[in-house]
Amino acid sequence: MTNPSPASPDSRPSQPPQPLAPTPPTHTGDSADASAQAPAQQLELPAPTDDSLTSIPSPAPPPSEPEDERRDDPLEPLFRGRQARLVLTDPLPSAPPGIRRVTCEPVVVRGEPHWQIALFTATQATHRNLTRRAARTEIFRLATQFRQAQLHTSTLRVTLKPPRQRGQLWRTLRQDPIVAPPPLPATHNRQPRHPLPEGTPCPFLVEIGVMTPEGQVRSARQAKFRQVNRFLELVHDLLAELPQGRPLRVVDFGCGKSYLTFALHHWLTGPLGREVEITGLDLRADVIADCRQIAARLGCAGLKFEQGTIAGFQPSGPVDLVVALHACDTATDDALAQAIGWQAGAILAVPCCQHELAPQLAGPGLAALLRHGILRERLAALATDALRAGVLELVGYSTQVIEFIDLEHTAKNLLLRARRRSPRETPPNSGTPTAVAPTTVAQTAGAQTDTGTGATAASATATSEQGAQGGELPAFEPALPPAALASRVAELAALKATFQLGTTHLENRLTQLGWPALIPALPVPPAVSATASH
Repeated sequence: MTNPSPASPDSRPSQPPQPLAPTPPTHTGDSADASAQAPAQQLELPAPTDDSLTSIPSPAPPPSEPEDERRDDPLEPLFRGRQARLVLTDPLPSAPPGIRRVTCEPVVVRGEPHWQIALFTATQATHRNLTRRAARTEIFRLATQFRQAQLHTSTLRVTLKPPRQRGQLWRTLRQDPIVAPPPLPATHNRQPRHPLPEGTPCPFLVEIGVMTPEGQVRSARQAKFRQVNRFLELVHDLLAELPQGRPLRVVDFGCGKSYLTFALHHWLTGPLGREVEITGLDLRADVIADCRQIAARLGCAGLKFEQGTIAGFQPSGPVDLVVALHACDTATDDALAQAIGWQAGAILAVPCCQHELAPQLAGPGLAALLRHGILRERLAALATDALRAGVLELVGYSTQVIEFIDLEHTAKNLLLRARRRSPRETPPNSGTPTAVAPTTVAQTAGAQTDTGTGATAASATATSEQGAQGGELPAFEPALPPAALASRVAELAALKATFQLGTTHLENRLTQLGWPALIPALPVPPAVSATASH
């Protein structure tokens, strides 16, 4: 077959032949900043010759186009604004000093799409919100300084190998499906999720002046609104432990104006759909009258208010939750003792004005601390709450001391959260749960805290006799296992000995209810006695 003769300029076809090699990819759907900063370039093809009509070479990509913007880029879901998050880990020596991890995810800032790059050290995180092109450039620069990368999308977790230098591509090592991915933030400023959200009118909050009828929280009541939501969050953590299938019985000692009582009723009966029997108790007749009027106007079924003392109140049935918030001084102890006597399923108490132990505080090396009234007061409050939490543990409650609300709202911000242990529950490293007889408390402690003087053993015997005289230990199972019980008793006895403290009001109230003496008195060391006498 003979080759055709070369075509003359006049005989060239009106349209140039199509090239056989693929043309450079055309980018579509890119953001406005890319089109503005990288204008399209006119590509001039060479004039065909006799041997180039059938194989015109494809032009190379423009030199200014980053390698990571190719069509096969595995980061495409991230930079197309989808729900995706890139995580860089295992830094190389070339990484910025102290940086352990880098993340990148899409956010919305002032209505515009951005990409947030966060650099994490051991203690801090630094965030920057960049445009698409700037974020691409920065992520590519940072990726060369890390060994590992993972891209999380709504359906996949993609493990990647970052490029080591300019011109290299990201390599996909593996892809794992995600069955139930966690929700990813869609905006830069995420709205907190509260049991009672702002913007939704809540009848009782409107009635007591915290909200406007439109659902906006009044500026002067923001602290109270946060306190109400924090309280409901703490109750929510206990709901799984409380009985189901019957009305939930709650007693609020010292309810006052009942902000939290109304909040609990609204939340349990509204969003959670529970039947309740809630009683608010307070000594002040005028406060109870106001609360009754508000409850009547709101039609709060299952909510009632009574005037009376803690010791004089008798519930209509088993109590599931006892609340005592900011009950002054030993009123908190009265509430705790009553809850223990009822074997309440859970207890929430925020102590206030712990004056009982402040005059008793003494001990070697404490003079500089106890000389100042405010320091003595705070030390007494901490010691009181530590003893309260310990006693709750001894009588069968799993107890936490946690922050109730920020100090900027109230200085009384510690909360005792206690829940009764289930029969099969065992504290860590404490052996098998066992019921504890009245004499076991002090006897077990004596074995653990024997100082060689024989005084502790005598205390154990005396305590056993007191327990027998005071009546049998209430049918409450399980108490702590023997090893854990002995450890708790020894800790509390040592705390009392350190500050030379006697029997607390809570212990006395429990003794009146039939419990034996829980914490034996340890002998005060001679050095402590000498210091106290001076």
